Amino acid sequence: MMKHTRHLLSTEHLSAQDVLALFRRAQFYLSRLQTHQEFPSLLSGKVILFAFFERSTRTRLSFELAAKKLGATVLQFHTESSSLGKGETFLDTFRTLNAMYIDAIVLRHALSGGAAFLAQTVDTIVINAGDGAHQHPTQALLDAFTLWDQLPQLAGKRLCYVGDITHSRVVRSGIALYRTLNVDVAVCGPPTLIPPMIAEAFNIPVFYRLEEALQWADIVNPLRIQQERIAEGLIPDLKAYFKHYGIQLHHLEQHPDALILHPGPVNWGIELAPEIQQIPQNLILSQVTHGVAIRAALLEWLLSQ
Repeated sequence: MMKHTRHLLSTEHLSAQDVLALFRRAQFYLSRLQTHQEFPSLLSGKVILFAFFERSTRTRLSFELAAKKLGATVLQFHTESSSLGKGETFLDTFRTLNAMYIDAIVLRHALSGGAAFLAQTVDTIVINAGDGAHQHPTQALLDAFTLWDQLPQLAGKRLCYVGDITHSRVVRSGIALYRTLNVDVAVCGPPTLIPPMIAEAFNIPVFYRLEEALQWADIVNPLRIQQERIAEGLIPDLKAYFKHYGIQLHHLEQHPDALILHPGPVNWGIELAPEIQQIPQNLILSQVTHGVAIRAALLEWLLSQ
């Protein structure tokens, strides 16, 4: 068997030409979704394995829907009923699966670098659906595609991530992709949730006050805050977090053209005020729809060779 050279492990190696080609193809699939038309069966005969070692709703289901609409056979790897429970290692498990001549593996794993490790181990295409705090490339692609589809011009816009920057694979994927698309990126959050060297490492602005970040940004992308950050002493409590870093209606009244993204799931009343669900700048559900379209375009790009 021959090693595949084309995987999707991160956004760092995608060219602008690659990304724009994916966006144009995703627009085709988006149109078919919205008009309830069938997708072309371009992946008929292909077998795609979904191996999610962490919980997922949007990523897993949108990938699965895209694969099935393209005619692929979908297999689900369930960790709780697999031989991992008998002591089989991660490596041996995927060597076994590799011997079945699966065409692609979509992997989510808590280990940063897990997808890259798998790509060095198997002879099939590997798609990173999130690895630890490292990368989530299809989230960055769907976010950028949502904006590209919404705005007459994406290049030159300013996007600010707000929240837990330290633990976010969304931020790391997004910085690289948006840089490729000539979108400026900044981060905002409590000092305890922002890596000390991030400004120097990525050459981006860092804000510690939400009001300053909103003055700078055209697009605001808050991130999910996990309860364990309180236990770790990184934030005092969720009420205090919302007071200082939660996006509220009065913020958007001062910035009526600012667009809102979120990778989901949203903690309403913590990252975003519940009233924001009703405003037109909220693109969160559009992101879900665009996620199916961009993942269909990606699967076609990687597998229909």
